[in-house]
Amino acid sequence: MTRRQFRHAVFGRQGEPCYQCGTAILRETVSSRRLYWCPNCQI
Repeated sequence: MTRRQFRHAVFGRQGEPCYQCGTAILRETVSSRRLYWCPNCQI
């Protein structure tokens, strides 16, 4: 994975598997901002 691809490893991928561990990506809205992360890796 290139640096550019890694930068967007989770953005817009809610419910899809994490590239590193396979755990589903989560999404939450905080102060009108969308946050995406892997609960296992916390990328």
